[in-house]
Amino acid sequence: MTTPAFPHGSGFSDDPGGGPPPHQHTVTLSAPGDLLASVPALLEFRPARSIVAVCLTGERKPSVGAVMRHDLVLSGGDLPTPPMYAALGQFATV
Repeated sequence: MTTPAFPHGSGFSDDPGGGPPPHQHTVTLSAPGDLLASVPALLEFRPARSIVAVCLTGERKPSVGAVMRHDLVLSGGDLPTPPMYAALGQFATV
């Protein structure tokens, strides 16, 4: 799998009309562990106690789409809190 790596605030748009932004870097990931290892670079920080969703796009040449992170917020019984359920709903929408 090949994925573009974009810094925050890069103004990247997934509109296929134009070419890639001049500051785009392509990273090739060949195993699931490569994708997991790339998460801190995609987020620009190492997440802790977080839920991270990485969306993949394309069938013949998959690439990383949206990458989302939210603090892991659990109630006393290790169940998600209402704000956590709302975040998971937003993840599912994307």
